[in-house]
Parts: sequence; C-alpha cells; structure tokens
Amino acid sequence: MPEMEQSKKMVNQESFLKQRVAKGNEQLKKQRKYNREKEITQVMFQSLTNLKEITKRIESLKKEAQSLVAIAGQLFIKNGGKVPEEKPAFDTMDAIQGQQWFVNLVNPNEQMGFVGDDMMLPFGDANQNAIWPNGFLP
Repeated sequence: MPEMEQSKKMVNQESFLKQRVAKGNEQLKKQRKYNREKEITQVMFQSLTNLKEITKRIESLKKEAQSLVAIAGQLFIKNGGKVPEEKPAFDTMDAIQGQQWFVNLVNPNEQMGFVGDDMMLPFGDANQNAIWPNGFLP
C-alpha cells in the first residue's frame, strides 16, 4: 500500500479511542433495546398465561354455581315449593365458649402484669407473640 494511503488511514490514539467508545455506546444502545423487547414479550406471555388460568377458574366456578342451583331447585321441588328452614350452625353454648376464647385472646391477663401505671411484659419464653422468636435481635 502506498505511503499516502497509509497516512490517510492512520489515526492518533485519542481519535481511535473516541471511535471505539462511540461504537461501544451504539452497541450498548442496541442491546438495551433488544433486552427491553425481550422483557416486554416475557411479561406479556406471563400475563396471557395468568389470564388463561383466571378464565379456567371462572369457568369452574360457573359450573359449580350451576350445579348448586340445580341442587337447590331439586330440594325446592322435593319440599313441595317450600324453602327449608336453616338450622343454626352451633348452639348457644358453643357461642358462649367462642366468645370466652376471644376475650381470653384479647385480654391475656396471665401473661401481662401491671406495675403502677406501667405495663410489664413477661420475661423469656412465656411471650409467644413476640416479634422475634428469641430474645436476641438478629
């Protein structure tokens, strides 16, 4: 190659580095665009999959509701057009015991004590509702 052509193609280190940086920036821009398109495609596919699952669940609930309506219709016909009376799910003793359980849960007198105007929490393993499972912070 003649010397004249060689000198035209020669560049100094600074211009060479500028060219390489510009080329790298362009490649980075293309790769980011490609990655973004891939991420959007993946999110759309996941959304479509979730939509299919929701549609299947809705269809199964429709079928279940239709079968319940059919059973209710058969019971209505069987009872001569009268709606059967509902029996309570639990008797009054169960209700009282359930209320007492709730009161004990809300007001755990055995687990807390009061010293003057201050509330004293139990020490050690007796506190089952602590934020941390043991007395030491992580």
